[in-house]
Amino acid sequence: MRKELLTIITMMFLLTVFGNAQENDAMTYRLRAKLPLAVTSKYKFTEIQDIKRKLKIGRDWEEMSLQRKVSLFYSLRAADKLANGFTDVKISVDSIVYELTSPDKKVIYNSWDISAFPPINETDFLRYGFGVEQDYNFLYSPYSEVSKITSEHLVKKRELFTGADVAPSKMKDLVKEYLSDRMLVFIFDPMKNILPDYDIQLEDTWSPTVDIEMGGYWWNFKPEFKISSYDRSGFLLESDIDSVRVDKGPVYFSDMESWGTISDSHIDGKISSFLSTQGRQESALLNFDVKLMGEVGGREFTQTQNIFYSWELLGTYKF
Repeated sequence: MRKELLTIITMMFLLTVFGNAQENDAMTYRLRAKLPLAVTSKYKFTEIQDIKRKLKIGRDWEEMSLQRKVSLFYSLRAADKLANGFTDVKISVDSIVYELTSPDKKVIYNSWDISAFPPINETDFLRYGFGVEQDYNFLYSPYSEVSKITSEHLVKKRELFTGADVAPSKMKDLVKEYLSDRMLVFIFDPMKNILPDYDIQLEDTWSPTVDIEMGGYWWNFKPEFKISSYDRSGFLLESDIDSVRVDKGPVYFSDMESWGTISDSHIDGKISSFLSTQGRQESALLNFDVKLMGEVGGREFTQTQNIFYSWELLGTYKF
């Protein structure tokens, strides 16, 4: 009897938070990520990549490897609720722990170490290093999509590093990418705009548009999501990636400081996201196994990557 009562209470709780009873008595849910005013949410972003590449030189193949580990700590705070359901959210980037390993060198940097100097000569580090100890304002739409980014320092950095006499054209293109809106959204938006903007049932699937930075190239696609499990704590959303290709196009190799072209690819993996019943985005995870083929510097290449990204809610604070 107690077990049955607990089951009934749990279902009533979920219905109150996210459910709407339809005429056919089917349970439906409206999944919404919420950013309450005056609450600071602390997040940890993690990237781990293991890259192995072969370059064709004459009849032989030269092997290269690269491992990157990055942790960024930052906070989100909803500063103001605006008209039409928009929310102004302040992003504050606190610190970075960065490690890059290749056969000929190892670069380690922890911004909490006051004696350490950031490795600004490493173009790979600039991918994240530009944003450390900076603030941004993200304007979120009612559908948890970042519709606008504003930041005084961002404007100044874009002008500084892309000026006519400041940097070579190759570096300008790179800086424009590292400081682009889509890169900032990818790193600092834990919600990823994957939630459907309509009521769904537990067995339903939906396919949002997702833009993922894969370490030198972008992947824009529509994964099919489903609710793989739920309980009184929240909803686990998942998408299985099976034998998908990225678009043919440019790829940047930070260790070679060279641009190449992707001619073919193969991707397997998974995307998952956990949304609490209170609407907190508690975690998101992307894990891919990738194989690329193409050309760089007039030479053929093949590359395998294991790519891991995660966004983890460390805590919330109201003050």
